[in-house]
Amino acid sequence: MRMVFPTNMTGRFLDDLANEMNTIVETVLGDEPQQPKAGFTPRMDFDETTKAFVAYVDLPGVDPAGVSIEMEDDQVIISGERVKERVKVADGDDVQHHRVERSCGSFRRVIALPKSVNKDAITADYQHGVLAITMPKVVEEKRSRRIVITGTDATSADGETA
Repeated sequence: MRMVFPTNMTGRFLDDLANEMNTIVETVLGDEPQQPKAGFTPRMDFDETTKAFVAYVDLPGVDPAGVSIEMEDDQVIISGERVKERVKVADGDDVQHHRVERSCGSFRRVIALPKSVNKDAITADYQHGVLAITMPKVVEEKRSRRIVITGTDATSADGETA
């Protein structure tokens, strides 16, 4: 994910504005996130180690059974929904919201896979509201070897010309 505009600004409004600007830039440049208008975009970190790429997606309050992770072509697609929690009140009481900051609704994130990912070994783990998707790198065999010269003018092992 390209972070053209930093999202660690002060204030929720500026963070949301930076998120929207990043979405526009990624859409124009071919990266994602593509999401329904009524949903939200979960925050994500994308790290690389010597052995793998790892995406950490913040999904607090999301039931992992309702999260779908699919691989399509050279992309991993994460989708699901965070349902708004209902406030339990006594019978007949009205609820008056003074502040609503937690986003709810459907989400969808797409991660473009680097060419060096072993697509058959991708795994996912969900702990404490964080989905970790590990994408191991392809282990390439060492591709160096000695080439033996052949031909009628080649010297034999004892130093004589054949």
